[in-house]
Amino acid sequence: MRKVIKSSQINRFKTISSIEYHCHEGNLPYVYICCNNEWIEIMNLMENGRSVKKGFNLNVSGKMIKFRLSYNSLVAYFPRGKREYAIKAIHDYLIDFFGGSIEYRWKSKGFEAYFISQNLSSAADVRLNLNFEDMKLLDLFFSTSPVLKSVNMFSSIGNKQFNPDSKIYQAESIEIDQFFNTVPNVLSRFQGKQAFLETLRYHVSDLIEFVNLWKSGQAFQNLEYLQMRVGCHEIPQNEIYSAIKVKFVAGTKKPLTHTLPRVHIGYDNKPKTDPITSHTYVVRQSDNRVASIQIQSKTFSFGVWDMTEEEFLRMVDYFQIYL
Repeated sequence: MRKVIKSSQINRFKTISSIEYHCHEGNLPYVYICCNNEWIEIMNLMENGRSVKKGFNLNVSGKMIKFRLSYNSLVAYFPRGKREYAIKAIHDYLIDFFGGSIEYRWKSKGFEAYFISQNLSSAADVRLNLNFEDMKLLDLFFSTSPVLKSVNMFSSIGNKQFNPDSKIYQAESIEIDQFFNTVPNVLSRFQGKQAFLETLRYHVSDLIEFVNLWKSGQAFQNLEYLQMRVGCHEIPQNEIYSAIKVKFVAGTKKPLTHTLPRVHIGYDNKPKTDPITSHTYVVRQSDNRVASIQIQSKTFSFGVWDMTEEEFLRMVDYFQIYL
């Protein structure tokens, strides 16, 4: 039956980009298929305190789970205390059915149901508010997860601190909307490829330290792209350029434009990073790699080239001739 369904729906399956678990305010997750930028509910999970008479039992990844049809989707029932048991079985089945090439995302408006973290394959959305206190629980979520492909987090918490060794910093892509740019402290601890930050408050010294750490080769060896948008006031371009000792492509020459495919395509549906077209750049001491820097009003952009300074400048000259 599974083979028949797959063969008859093969074109539709190609349009599926993700399977998402939506958990709202502590409730158990609803399961959605994201297909052509539309979310189709296929299942929701319920913890039943008493036995459910209506419905049917199915063997799901070796576990017997009761289901009932409700409108256009399924309801999966499981006994109290068996959350991880049921969700792991359903998640394993979905991976087996749809394959591992699509994303399996966890979305939470609070920070609930962390029991799925051991089975999450690629991405997590987490929303924290000012009342959130349990940082140990948050650290547990990331420590028991595999290294995630992407993390999308909204955080309004103030002076609470992440574990410096948290796996959140190992994600390939991280998107953080936060009140303070130090929670989590992406500008000093990120180990992944792409970071997109929005913050209301920041310190100029943090941006200067970030660039100098990259230039020294002490940190951010895997970084490809970082963008930070601030809400309080314009970023002082001259102060930062002076402090990090930027180099310049001659003003008479047209600079190269840096852009990359995004590791994770978010709800803005942008397939690529915002372009950086700038005359200013810095060079990493350890391998002579180049990174373009652009400061525009309240946006700081940093893009790393897979080129040495000599290769970069030759490419600039090449484009002057052939473009």
